[in-house]
Amino acid sequence: MHRVHDTSLSKAERRQLWEEIIADYHISGETLKTYSRKYALNYDHLSYYSRAHQQKISHKKTEPVHFVAIDPMPLTVEQKITLRCGSIEVDIPLTTPVALMCQLIKELKSC
Repeated sequence: MHRVHDTSLSKAERRQLWEEIIADYHISGETLKTYSRKYALNYDHLSYYSRAHQQKISHKKTEPVHFVAIDPMPLTVEQKITLRCGSIEVDIPLTTPVALMCQLIKELKSC
């Protein structure tokens, strides 16, 4: 049982308690209604603090993501992939169209 109605808690302690409750609520995967009933919490309070938590998270400043350009290695006819299915072994050049590779894989699976 949560102590949100404990009048001996300071404002900071109550805020911390609600943060813990909201974290637990999100981890639980339960609906607001189910969670509030299960822990005898006021539905409107849980809803309010949950929304406030979501807004707090969405307003946090994030660091920009930096991407590095890479040059992919060009594929050559010599590069290949080997598919094996039982005693069947097929070498396929990596330049083979993906759709054809998928069709070959499906055929090999049905063997």
